[in-house]
Amino acid sequence: MARLAEYGAIKGETISKREVIRTEGKYRLEYITSGWEPAGAMARWTDGYWAVRFDCDGAVHGRRFKEYNDAFGQFALWANLNAATT
Repeated sequence: MARLAEYGAIKGETISKREVIRTEGKYRLEYITSGWEPAGAMARWTDGYWAVRFDCDGAVHGRRFKEYNDAFGQFALWANLNAATT
């Protein structure tokens, strides 16, 4: 079940942070920590996850993954990398 809150209700609580681990062309491999993240006019609790994202026409596109290996495999496919390189 999703855990939602209004932004004013999460003061002093953990805010999710995003770190770009690797970039190839327009593709980014990212790690997002556990915490509150924006969800429109609300905040949504998220457990940590990996993501492969890219920007196109002013919007962010991509996929989320629980495991690094799954995320890196998708990143390598989209960025046309040899998946054996890390």
